[in-house]
Amino acid sequence: MAKFRRTARQTKGIEMTEETEAKKAGPLKSTTPAESREERLSAALRQNLKRRKAQARNRKSDGPADAPDNTDENS
Repeated sequence: MAKFRRTARQTKGIEMTEETEAKKAGPLKSTTPAESREERLSAALRQNLKRRKAQARNRKSDGPADAPDNTDENS
């Protein structure tokens, strides 16, 4: 298998891309344990809400087509 060398121009482009990506990501955020716990809890709460909404939609759409009404026909 042949190995290829990168030219100086190719290497410079790679380094600049890595630097640009690091700048886009911003500085690393140091979180305290309380902050990370809050983030985990809020993410879990969002997932729970999504799941409950999906269950409610399924229940609504899975209802019987000929749902009996609660009216008395003899009255």
